Amino acid sequence: MANRLNSLRFLLSVACLMLFAAAARADEQNRDGALNVRALTASAKPQPGAVAQLFSMDNDWRYWKKLGDSRRFDSRGQVTFSSLPTDHGYMVRATDASGLVGYKQVSLMASSPQQAVDVVLDRPVKTRVRVQDEAGKPVAGARVWEANYTGANGALSIDAPAFEELDLPIVESNKNGELNLSALPPGRVTVRLVHNELAPVLLQDLNVGGGDAPPVVMHRGVKLKLKLEQASGMPVDVVNIDIRHQPFEHDSTLIGAMRLSGAGQPTVVVAPGKYGLVRVTHPAYAVTPLYTSLPGHTMADELERIEVKNDQEVVFHLMPKVRVHGRVVKKETGEPVPEQYVRGSLQTPRDAVPMNRFTDAWSFIDGAETDKNGRYELSLAGGKARVSFRGQGLLAEPDHFDIQIAAGGSTTVPDFVVRPMPKVRGVVLDEHGKPLPNAVVRFSSSRLAYDVLPVATDQQGRFELALLWIPEDFQTHRSLPQQRVLAYDPLRPFCAEVEVNLNEADTLADIRLQLQPQKKDLLANQFAHEFSPWERGVVPEDQREHLTSISLWDKAAPELDGAEWLNTDGQRKSLADFRGKYVLLQFWTTWCGPCHADMPMVKLLNELYGADRLVVIGVHDNSMPLAAIKQDVQKQQLTYPIVVDHNDGRIIREYKQHGIEGYPSYVLIGPDGRVVKDDSTIPGPTLRSFKIEIVRQLLMNGD
Repeated sequence: MANRLNSLRFLLSVACLMLFAAAARADEQNRDGALNVRALTASAKPQPGAVAQLFSMDNDWRYWKKLGDSRRFDSRGQVTFSSLPTDHGYMVRATDASGLVGYKQVSLMASSPQQAVDVVLDRPVKTRVRVQDEAGKPVAGARVWEANYTGANGALSIDAPAFEELDLPIVESNKNGELNLSALPPGRVTVRLVHNELAPVLLQDLNVGGGDAPPVVMHRGVKLKLKLEQASGMPVDVVNIDIRHQPFEHDSTLIGAMRLSGAGQPTVVVAPGKYGLVRVTHPAYAVTPLYTSLPGHTMADELERIEVKNDQEVVFHLMPKVRVHGRVVKKETGEPVPEQYVRGSLQTPRDAVPMNRFTDAWSFIDGAETDKNGRYELSLAGGKARVSFRGQGLLAEPDHFDIQIAAGGSTTVPDFVVRPMPKVRGVVLDEHGKPLPNAVVRFSSSRLAYDVLPVATDQQGRFELALLWIPEDFQTHRSLPQQRVLAYDPLRPFCAEVEVNLNEADTLADIRLQLQPQKKDLLANQFAHEFSPWERGVVPEDQREHLTSISLWDKAAPELDGAEWLNTDGQRKSLADFRGKYVLLQFWTTWCGPCHADMPMVKLLNELYGADRLVVIGVHDNSMPLAAIKQDVQKQQLTYPIVVDHNDGRIIREYKQHGIEGYPSYVLIGPDGRVVKDDSTIPGPTLRSFKIEIVRQLLMNGD
């Protein structure tokens, strides 16, 4: 994720939570957004008199909520919603008197705060599924947890609590196992069903209104009984749950709001297996502990997952949130430092807590970025807390404060006083001792191999690597200043490596690396000791058959049948146009922070090999208007081809069927049009981190 953390366990567990926190704070700062909405029939005629309702993504509960009153489209079939916070998600529902309806999900970004949105209205239809158990008996009581719908207006995600907000009834399967899904306009929908006794099941890519779907089978589940310990007078009727099966794409990954009904402990039913995270959150209360996988010392160590075999109780403590605030300032001048990340955690009560070995001594609660005055505010709770500086490119000494927070009022944290992180600078020489332009330089050890992007030397062979932080041991949190820097020729088998000490700033200003003949593959030699099991080619036994069945390895890549192509002089392209070259597909979106963070490496790869050996093709989904995508392409100075998916999501849907999930994702296609690498189904070093080395090795091997 974009938020870089020193601890692997936090990296895997809470990065998405930090993104929600950042988005919530953006709401308070930018209110210059506007949506100019037009209602259209399926034949593109304006729909005057239709009614528009705007919904906002609630960043606390993470589902759609109505925003203001409904409005009527004018005589031109148009309506405008203004004074909207940017860097935020919205959804427009348009309906007319005849019962036609349309939904349009929009990400309104600060980079494109004014957006024109078309909403196509159509007749909603029902989709019926039949639910049965392993013995073939009908299952009553199955209900929808979430739905991901794609239609004429693009994609729309709906969590269970949002159905009521959207006036879509949630029903349960009847005694015959019949379940009528909420009526939606024609399109495709994927739904996750849950049950009070059986494990969740994911129904993939149903044809909305396309007749009865094949029977879906729900299997035996285990119960996680959530024991919520709280003081009297703390009303709690809804909590957010975050339960992540391994792999994450499993049917039993459940993330979203859960209503607590009736007496006794709320219960979640999931499949037996291994889990990476079990967490409960609430916007008004701090909740501990955070149950996560146990890390080893390095990336090479297998994580110990939370194994759930039988019904069990999971204890959580709820405490009223209180405000904690502080500042980040420069050591030399005392000036405030904006846009730096600070994290707040609470000490975890560990005695007599089931699964307590999967809890850390400190449970992450909240994170915040400093404002223009260097100030931040966290929502924590009374008791022992740890506030940690996790900014990028700066050192704070100390990097955390352990404080006692009063249960009432507000608590002030001592200032974090920071200084610049040292930079590693030097020169790369070829085998004859001459400065080498366009040599690739990167760290080859610890998390720095993954988190600091490689750079190319300038015309004088010089380079600069900017550190984000000094890495640490995942398990002991001991600082690891001894790191290795690698340089290599991108076109020939020559490389060099040197060890540096990041605590000795005076030794980092003039590093010299003289290339020598490369005896072994860089990936196998310089990085292998840091590789995770997946990067070493180890596939979990319980996933092997599934991954093999969906993998694109050595198969023709699905065609890029896009609605628009950018950077191609107005020409529509197909993969056949790029035969004879390697093709890297880069799945990204304008609103994806990690995509933009990784963009410099994609651009460097394109610059190194893009003349006649390789082409990069950006693949953007249907979540943003074309104008916003064009603006971001220009801002990022992307020159390679970009294909934009249709509203029906046909490109993304096809690649998802082959395991390509999330942004950014990468697929490497060989000169013959067959896939040679992806990160989802083909084990080995990942394109996300080692795309340059992978392409270099293939080209040097003549593959």
